Amino acid sequence: MIKLTELEYFLKVAELQNITKAAEELHLSQPSLSRSMKSLEDDLGYRLFERTGRNRIKLNSAGEIVYRYGKTVFGELSRMNEDLIKNDKDKEDVVMFALCAAAALFPGILEPFVETHKPFKVQYSLNKGDIDWDLMIYSDVNETKDRHAIKLLTERYIAVMMKTHPLHAKEQISLQDLNPYSLITLEKGKNLRDNMYAMFDKFNFQPKNLLIVESPRIMMERIVETNGVCLLPEYTWPIRPHLRNHLIARSLDDPKYRRIIYLKVNRNREISKTSEEMAQYFIDHFKEYAEKTAEL
Repeated sequence: MIKLTELEYFLKVAELQNITKAAEELHLSQPSLSRSMKSLEDDLGYRLFERTGRNRIKLNSAGEIVYRYGKTVFGELSRMNEDLIKNDKDKEDVVMFALCAAAALFPGILEPFVETHKPFKVQYSLNKGDIDWDLMIYSDVNETKDRHAIKLLTERYIAVMMKTHPLHAKEQISLQDLNPYSLITLEKGKNLRDNMYAMFDKFNFQPKNLLIVESPRIMMERIVETNGVCLLPEYTWPIRPHLRNHLIARSLDDPKYRRIIYLKVNRNREISKTSEEMAQYFIDHFKEYAEKTAEL
């Protein structure tokens, strides 16, 4: 029996006709994606691709058939999910939230809203592609031209390090100061990593020593373990309480090293009154809550 994950990967490979590009978009290694395609072919009993060059491929006749039916399968799954959500919304007010940034602050800022509104349910994901969202919080290093996106907060990046780190005595740190030390960051595709690299590109900086971790939850622990440095937003990534005796934050030397937090309302679909009210609540209170949390 074929696996839905492999079929989903196959559709991406078929659309891009390039294993390397498909692996990058799927956040997989190229060998892992190639193994998945081989497994799908083995399960079906048919070859699906013809190679046309280095890492470039095209569908053969069997592949065209699988692609056509695969698109139908995922189209039906999407409609099933929409019907399930509609069924759920008919029973209870549901807010669909994509938390692409500032996820750590979400429970705290939402709590007062919950106390003053009728019962509702929040479904959220850390990836906008995983949910049919009503509201989305995301970040960017640039000003947006999207008229449906509202700026919630502008925050500078800070360097977080051990109190014993060689840079601890500097009140302000340049990007070049970081080069001799491990810069702890997330995997490619994570919002914080992508924002940080967009900032590096903007200011023509190329870090020399990267230490990549899988989860945002362990980034600060890695600072203690490796004596490395993290570049983190000043408000939405507060130092964890149990690490405050060990870590310090230092400003970067240019105020242009910053990111902007936005709230976007999905105007391509009808959203509930609760979603509209929650959007306004975040607009009114997000900045105040974020700055207060950072001071604690």
